[in-house]
Amino acid sequence: MNRLKKLLIMISDPILRSNRPGMSQSIDSVRQTVLSHKKKSRLTHILSKGTKWLRDFNIPMRNEYKKLNIKKTQWWSKSELEALQNKYLRHLIKHAYQNVPFYHNLFQKCELRPDDIKTKDDLVKLPIIDKPLIKKYYNQFFCPIYGLGTFRSGGTTGAPWKFHWSYLWFQMWNDIIWRGWNWAGYKKSKRMASFLSGTGLGNTAKAELIISGTVNNAKLDTLVKQLKTYKPQHFYVYPAAAYIVARYLLEQNDFSLNVESIITTAFQLYDWQREVIEEAFQCKVFDEWGSNDGANTAQECSEHLGIHHAAERNIIEIVDGRIIATDLWNYALPFIRYENGDAGKWLDECPCGRGLPLLKIYGRICEFLLTPTEVILPNVITAPLSNLAIGIDTRQVIQKSLDLVEIKVVKGKNFSDAEFQKALTEVKRILKNIEIKVTFEDEIPLTPAGKRRTVINETNIDVIDYLHNL
Repeated sequence: MNRLKKLLIMISDPILRSNRPGMSQSIDSVRQTVLSHKKKSRLTHILSKGTKWLRDFNIPMRNEYKKLNIKKTQWWSKSELEALQNKYLRHLIKHAYQNVPFYHNLFQKCELRPDDIKTKDDLVKLPIIDKPLIKKYYNQFFCPIYGLGTFRSGGTTGAPWKFHWSYLWFQMWNDIIWRGWNWAGYKKSKRMASFLSGTGLGNTAKAELIISGTVNNAKLDTLVKQLKTYKPQHFYVYPAAAYIVARYLLEQNDFSLNVESIITTAFQLYDWQREVIEEAFQCKVFDEWGSNDGANTAQECSEHLGIHHAAERNIIEIVDGRIIATDLWNYALPFIRYENGDAGKWLDECPCGRGLPLLKIYGRICEFLLTPTEVILPNVITAPLSNLAIGIDTRQVIQKSLDLVEIKVVKGKNFSDAEFQKALTEVKRILKNIEIKVTFEDEIPLTPAGKRRTVINETNIDVIDYLHNL
């Protein structure tokens, strides 16, 4: 039993293992040794599945996570939150230096030691990194001993991609999302509807209605009937999707949906959208912003003056208007000074009393494509290019007219023409008889705000007026 316990320690604590004489075996060899002790037994199965979780339980941040109460820390002062961030940062830097080849080499190249990064003000000693760099050297960024799964980014500002996450990263993501939803009045016992978003809510919401796809007047009528039958108490939705449904309800003079709040996400919420949505649903909108590559999360409180940065989850620097993020919890793939293309600025303190800094985010513009019979939401048209053609590095869909759509593509190193043609077939099915022109580019330029728009409609046709004429 002592031998088995020692082997488990070797698996679950890579930092401890790397610092102990005689404990330099690889994870795979240690695991095989453990499994050889209990071949074909139930314990073998438990060990093979459970050692990944044990690793995260044994990292220094495990104890920090157990002590963290985000319901209390949201009311901490700015200085208290910064002290917490600095403590978490020191753990992260030590881990990155000892266990992540890219950062170990980077520190040596910059003539730095872990002790040189004591506070977030010291982060400027390190260069800014981005998605292309991580993708190019992914194996050097990835720490397999903590990788419990992969997360696919939404790709609203560029090409979606997968990156590994660790157990505590997932726990913090879930905790922070819940806290913000609680500000909007949502609790697990209540019913949540996510309509026209194309994705579910995972394990976050217990009761949910998912409605997705393209839009026309007949579908809007069906959608509203579904909502009335389900009687949701809250919505989790793209701003533009909520706006379309809100306009439809106002034109029908229908105020019968008794909703407590609407949480908007993924795309920029404009003031004119908020006004229409709140009028139609007779409730307040709570905006949310996030990008999990970098662990950015910010949510709106009842004051509605901006979105509160979840300072316990990551560190945000704003450099020339650009968001630079340092994820404090992902030990599987550390994001340190990571830029994903979002832009923003800090706002004054919020009168709600929370010490969490207040942000304003720019960008993430949602646009539609129009067919003779339907309005196509951005995620519907980009999904095939994301899921069926994984060798695409970047893509942009531009509607030039009601008869022509152009697709610009930047090939990745694993680009497959067969996969791309399969994706293109699905796009053609969605767009029906619209002509599709494909061009392969070396790069797709960013907007002046540093954003990359994935769907652009150049027809200048008002989507609501268009729906009326379908």
